Formats: sequence, C-alpha cells, structure tokens
Amino acid sequence: MSSITHLKHTFTYAGVDVAKDKIDICILQDQGSLSRVVATTRERLNEAAQWLRSHGVDVVVLEPSGGYERIVEEVFVLAGLAVAKINARQIRDFARGMGRLAKTDRIDARVLALYGQAVRPAASVCAARNIRLLKDLAIRRQQLVEMRAQEKTRLKQPAAQAFGDSCKRLVAFLDEQIAEIEARMRELARKSRQVHDRIGLLRSMPGVGEVLAFVLVAMMPELGHLSRGQVAALAGLAPFNRDSGWMRGRRACWGGREMVRRILYMAALAARRSDARFRDLYQRLRKAGKPHKVAMVAVMRKMLVILNAMLKSGTPFNTEMAP
Repeated sequence: MSSITHLKHTFTYAGVDVAKDKIDICILQDQGSLSRVVATTRERLNEAAQWLRSHGVDVVVLEPSGGYERIVEEVFVLAGLAVAKINARQIRDFARGMGRLAKTDRIDARVLALYGQAVRPAASVCAARNIRLLKDLAIRRQQLVEMRAQEKTRLKQPAAQAFGDSCKRLVAFLDEQIAEIEARMRELARKSRQVHDRIGLLRSMPGVGEVLAFVLVAMMPELGHLSRGQVAALAGLAPFNRDSGWMRGRRACWGGREMVRRILYMAALAARRSDARFRDLYQRLRKAGKPHKVAMVAVMRKMLVILNAMLKSGTPFNTEMAP
C-alpha cells in the first residue's frame, strides 16, 4: 500500500464502475466476459474481492467517483488486489477511441476492463486513512479560500457601497473557518507520525511553508515513489511536445493536480527570493529570453523534483542535492 506496484504483462485486469450504493464488475475472458453487481458494504465488497481472486484477477481498474471509491479501494487492497485508479477523462477518451459512445454502469465497467487489458496501468498508491483525512481538510480549505477571494473581489465593485458590510462580515467568518481547518490539519499532523515526518522533511526546503507541505502530503501521496519525470507530469509541470511532420509546435504543460500547482507557484515565488539556487535558475532563463511564466514553471518543477528526492531518501533539503 505504500509504494507503486510494477505490473507484469501476465496480470489479469477487471473493470469496476463505482456508484454510491453499488459497483458493477466486469472480467474479460477469452470466450466472453463475467459481470456482477455488488452492494458497497464491506461484507459484500469482501465477497466480491474473493470472487475476483477466484477468477484470477490481480488488478482492478476504476475511476474516481466523488470519494465513493475509497471503501472499494480499501477493501480490495486489504484482500490482496492491486487497484489502478484512472482519470475519468482518460477512460472516456479511450471509450470514444473505440467508438463506444453509449454510457451505462455496465458498459463503463467493461470499458475499464478493456482499458486495463490494453494499457496495463500500474497500481495507484493507496493512501493511509490519516492522509485521506488530511486531503479532505485540504480540499475544504481551498474551497473556503476561493469563497473568500470572491467576496474580496465583490468589495472592489462599485455596487459594494450597498453591501460592503455584508462582504466584510463574510470575509471575517471565512477567515475564522480557514484558521479552524488549518488548526485541525496541524492536530492531525501531531497525531500521525507518518504525516509529521513527511511535513518536517518538506518544510526543510526554502519557500515550502505549512500550507504547501500539507497539500503535498495530502494531494500527492505518490511523492517519494516516482521518477522525476513522473512527478513533474503528475503536477502538470512537464512540457509536452506538439509536433506534426515538419511542424514544431510550442511545448506546453497541461493537466495535473491544480491545487498542488497553484500553491507551489506561491512557494516558488518565495524560494526565488530566499534561495540562490532557485533565483539563479529563474534569472538564467529570463536572460535567455524565456517569459516569466516559463521561468517560474521551471522553478516549480525543480522544487518538486528535489522534494520528491528528499522524501525518497528521507533526507532534509541541502544545497548540494541534485536537481
């Protein structure tokens, strides 16, 4: 559960479509497929896991479903099944590529099984319960921060003379709620040795404050288990080629985990001011004619790659670490 499983080509995949009260399962076989619908209670999910294993399934492919997939992932992993959690957009693009435009729970389970068979994805990191709780708190904090930003924007509007006091009271209330969420995050870190140790390592890097450390631990449990290229792509900081024939398009970063990227940008601004290593990288790129945004993404990527190496080795930040 703490590291990514490297899957062999002999592994057998099953697709699982997760809904609020049930899951649809599909196992592909040479002579057809097996399907089953199971209620999402621990007892029924345990029975389903044993059924999957009895048919030689090693890896279950599913997509995030608003948190309803958590109990499925937990029960299946404890039963000895690997779980590959795939972005829903990738699954829909895969289905369209096969010409499968219809969408039902049963069809989705089959598409997930076909995706596993064709792509053979690696199993996801199954985060511990305390890290899942930290993720919930981090998401809620971000929601409150966005609501506060909206109210502050309204205060600048001409019509604010009529409702400005209301906005100010709401901003003050949201400040209190954000502080309460952050206090709960600190308390969780104090109670969990795993969270506490990871946050301590992360905060040893210049520019990495408390909020970014919480977000990285919560939103990127894979950090410390991936290669430098994988971790950059996961955060949406890896430039992708856009070439065709003789045409060479502009490289662009896209996708990835938006919350991580947003807060990492603020950390990169601080790191650029406080650490010569990141400041020199930024200035070198700017002198080479790169736009501010490109230079900042390079600083963010370098920070994340080093943070990944720090967690992998269990070593605090130092200026001699390889990028």
